[in-house]
Amino acid sequence: MSDLLRNARLARPSTSALDRVLIVTGDYLDAKLWDAILHQNTAVGPKYWVEKGKKGNLLGALQAYSAVRDNHRGDDSPISQIVMIFGSGTRLSPFTQSLRNVKAAFPLPAGSRGSSGLTIGEAAIRSAAPWIDCLRDAGFHGIVLSWGDEVLIPSKPLIADPAAISHADVIRFGWRRDPDSELATQKEWLQVDLATNLVIRDISRQPLDRLTEVLHRTSNPQMATFVNLGSFAATHEFLSAACDTFGKRVFDESSAANWDPYFWQALQSPSRESWDELIRHEQGASLAGLQGLLASVPDFFELVRHFRMAFEQRAGRPMRISVFDFGEPWPSIEGAIVLGGNIGHIIADHGAAIIWCRVDDLRVDGPNGIAFRLDGGRRVVLGDESATTLRLGERTLNLKYSRRIGNIDPGIFEKRLPGNPVSFSEAASLMKAVDPIELHRSWLARLAMVQLGAWRRSVRMAPCGFLTLRLPYTAAATSAAPSMQAKTRTTPAKKSTHS
Repeated sequence: MSDLLRNARLARPSTSALDRVLIVTGDYLDAKLWDAILHQNTAVGPKYWVEKGKKGNLLGALQAYSAVRDNHRGDDSPISQIVMIFGSGTRLSPFTQSLRNVKAAFPLPAGSRGSSGLTIGEAAIRSAAPWIDCLRDAGFHGIVLSWGDEVLIPSKPLIADPAAISHADVIRFGWRRDPDSELATQKEWLQVDLATNLVIRDISRQPLDRLTEVLHRTSNPQMATFVNLGSFAATHEFLSAACDTFGKRVFDESSAANWDPYFWQALQSPSRESWDELIRHEQGASLAGLQGLLASVPDFFELVRHFRMAFEQRAGRPMRISVFDFGEPWPSIEGAIVLGGNIGHIIADHGAAIIWCRVDDLRVDGPNGIAFRLDGGRRVVLGDESATTLRLGERTLNLKYSRRIGNIDPGIFEKRLPGNPVSFSEAASLMKAVDPIELHRSWLARLAMVQLGAWRRSVRMAPCGFLTLRLPYTAAATSAAPSMQAKTRTTPAKKSTHS
């Protein structure tokens, strides 16, 4: 059995993690939605914090922690992780519009849940439980801060070195590897001193040629490059000191700041001159993130520098920020994915994904066709398309996106694309008026009409947990779907990767 599969199986039954999590949402309706989804799966249930203002994940996390920190310290703390369930998922359009702009509500398969599946948000909370236990066993005591739209399953053995972990103030989670053209622009990067296991430098996402140049300027034989996986663990002392330093900015109406990458870069800058050099570099590379941060918090560098000095004076030693290597945290599968649904007839290529659909006759082409919450009679999704149906009470809207358009930047998000009745931005506004609990329940009711028992005789579980059709495939008929079938193409099958 692979370490990836072993770690996934450790995470799967971790319902107790739901009792030890503080979930941070952007509004009360989102909190009610998550309580309706999660509370039925646990005895006690999560705790919730609705963010006051749009604070970014740094100040938002500190706001949530500061509200409960006096009651949540030490080994017996009832809170083991803070999960930020935010993000409208503009880059996942049009799927997140179908989810009322809550991308963490996207479903994953779970055999015990039937067609309802398991939301990414719940899977993210559960996935953290094994590595929280691993860190605690190695002597680390603190809280994991994670994002509710990321399910991280380590592909390495869950073994932490107590010498490196027990004395750390922060543990960053990473994946040791060299950058490629795709990851360079989608992830931040860490340079780590392998002799001490300490993070030396955070580097912003940027084109591969620029990133390679930056790495070469500061690299040496004992340095290694890691993909920054975003989530991290911090001691109560670290978080409390950060709350004290940022003070009123944690709750005011104007300040907003994220952890990655600028908080860490400010922490690592030895002087104002080096920080100004970073500002000039970002301006020269046409990177707007730092300018946006400084517009919101002009004295950000001074605050972070004061935080470090105050923390180190209190601790009586330098701050220690270590790294824990997850290995590659995203599995690959081969075949076509089918999760739940009420479908009469299916034709699916390799690489196709069909999730929570209710269609009489559905064809989804490979290698990248995706149908999610698609509703209707006969529907065809091409191999570079993503398609969904928005339910607005009795009214429905069909939306699609093609990879040929490119990344969904602000311009694309606001534009009404060919074949779509509204723009993604307009769709997000329309769905914001829908009650999220009623939307969730209405889809569960529509999907519950199909029984998946007959499917499981012909469909086997892939290592990462997806239901995977190994084509050629013919599903047994069910009472709700008398002619359910899946057929192969005449074109050669292609390997497809989903993460």
